[in-house]
Amino acid sequence: VEKRYMRLKFAVPDGKTVVKARLKVSADDACTAYVNGHELGFCPDRLAGRVFTGLERLIKPGQNAVAVMAQNMAAPVVKNPAGLIAKLELQFADGSSKTLVSDAAWRASRSEAAGWQTAAFDDTAWTQAMAVAPYGQGPWGTVSNSEQGLSPFCAGIPGSTRVIYLPRGGAVTLQHLEPGKAYAAEWFDPITGQRTKSSMARGNADGTWVSPAPPKPDQDWVLVLTAH
Repeated sequence: VEKRYMRLKFAVPDGKTVVKARLKVSADDACTAYVNGHELGFCPDRLAGRVFTGLERLIKPGQNAVAVMAQNMAAPVVKNPAGLIAKLELQFADGSSKTLVSDAAWRASRSEAAGWQTAAFDDTAWTQAMAVAPYGQGPWGTVSNSEQGLSPFCAGIPGSTRVIYLPRGGAVTLQHLEPGKAYAAEWFDPITGQRTKSSMARGNADGTWVSPAPPKPDQDWVLVLTAH
């Protein structure tokens, strides 16, 4: 019932260009994923897991690293087994591909260290991870539905600020906006930290507004509305 820090170094050969990359990951009970030090996002549900796409811009020729902070929570059971499962899929410009899975090649640590999510970090002192079961077996079974948990999450202060997290990019319909009230809309990229202004948001007579799609639909985004 604690955290574990796990990582895998991998190399992209010279002359190879990654044109598409995605990471599938789940952990009992929750995890946060990284590629080359960039935080991809949080997975709060081991049964649903997370799929992070659009990672090709984070992966470079030479050494790279995928890292996961996994956390097991207390549970009212006699046995409380924890585990992490992950698969990184790379497609190259020449049509070839490469798949990396969570196995004994990964390294693990009980304690966090500065820069542990990066490719430059020296993990030779870390423990070799234990491969306990293939996907679908062991105490966990299958990840039931990777599409679960992809609905937007909303928070904010009515009349002032609205913050909408989209686990997967695309246009989103907002409800319960004040009819006629204008908001400055901005997309925030949680991978790079880049901000992109969008069109003004203004609630219709029924309090709804349909946003434009974010700059890249194949990743998660945060939409921020600020009263104008």
